[in-house]
Amino acid sequence: MVVEVTHHIADIEAGRGNPVTEKSSNQSSTRETQDQSVQVDRISAKSHTISISERLLHFTWAWYLTTMATGSIGVLIANQPHKFRGLDTIGKIFLIFELCLFVLITIGLVQRFWRKPELLARSLRNPYESLFTPTLFLSISNIILMIEAYGTPAAGPWLKTVILILFWIYSACSLLLAVLLYLDLFTARRMTDKDIIPAWLLPVFPLMLAGTIAGTIAETQPIDRRMSILIAGTTFQGVGFWVALSVFGPLMSRLMRIGLPAPALRPGMFISVGPPAYTSHALIKLSTSFFNSPQISYIQRYPDSANVIRYASLALSIFIWCLAFWWLCISLGTILLDIRDIGFSLVWYSMIFPNVGLCLATIDLGKALSSDPIGWIGSGVTIILVILYIYIFSRHILALFRGDILWPGKDEDKDS
Repeated sequence: MVVEVTHHIADIEAGRGNPVTEKSSNQSSTRETQDQSVQVDRISAKSHTISISERLLHFTWAWYLTTMATGSIGVLIANQPHKFRGLDTIGKIFLIFELCLFVLITIGLVQRFWRKPELLARSLRNPYESLFTPTLFLSISNIILMIEAYGTPAAGPWLKTVILILFWIYSACSLLLAVLLYLDLFTARRMTDKDIIPAWLLPVFPLMLAGTIAGTIAETQPIDRRMSILIAGTTFQGVGFWVALSVFGPLMSRLMRIGLPAPALRPGMFISVGPPAYTSHALIKLSTSFFNSPQISYIQRYPDSANVIRYASLALSIFIWCLAFWWLCISLGTILLDIRDIGFSLVWYSMIFPNVGLCLATIDLGKALSSDPIGWIGSGVTIILVILYIYIFSRHILALFRGDILWPGKDEDKDS
């Protein structure tokens, strides 16, 4: 009897044989496990001995999202309807910063492929990482636009010639990239509805930006070059927009049948804002450049054509702008639904570039409609985007030091 009592007391002290104690012990154990798991996640970057050299092997194409967003802010500053003293200086600082980041990121990618050449082929065949190769060209498009905005007024005619050459090279490369990347998507492996993500729009993005570049640089080019630039810009913008519309169909089907992407991929939903936003922006730019070039032989033969094209483009721009705004609301809603579960990744920069396009289109509509309130809305959104950019960039630096990015298994190359 004494032995049984002794064993019973021992069981109680050990948490066995007493339901209350056992339940409490299990809850305590669960909490301890969760706390340990969180602690392990927080110190994982410190507990593993991974050298900087090894981390640099995970420098992916997605890093150009940084320059894509940085350059777009610089372009947005250059297009502000309400300027103050020093604004152009801020824009020029963004241009210099953009060039420095572009060089550093390019060096990072070159060293990765130089040290392990087989990683280049893997990155281009990776169904996820390869989708971010167009961000290189989008960064270049921003650099061209910023040079046009901040360099052309201060430089001689030689810079206009350089920009024109860059435009044609950029357009040809963007067209080739769009064809090759979509061919790879079509033939690499069988895709399911779950594989469809807004990043599928990225391969055609650079081609659409050719329209924006054309509309921006045409007015500063010699009159005999303008018509070819405007026709090419309209053509490339049209190709990009129609291809993007064809991707919207499967994307909508995926969202209805399967639901939203994982929380980590939700910031990428803003990519859907880009195609209609930049198309609206480009149409106004192209038609305005055409209207402001009365010396073009086509306008001289058909004097009313400039007004007809301008008004038709304005109406169509408003029509398309609404689609961009709708995607903005949807994308913002997907973020707010699970905002606490969204950890940092380079995809966060997708919240900048497409929305800059929508802001540019809004500013253009304000100018075209002679509406100062719309212009002020564009200025207000600009401030929001600048603050958001600073926040994302600071989180980027923090994630880099914590080992949340540029770490084995945590970057876009994890499936390679």
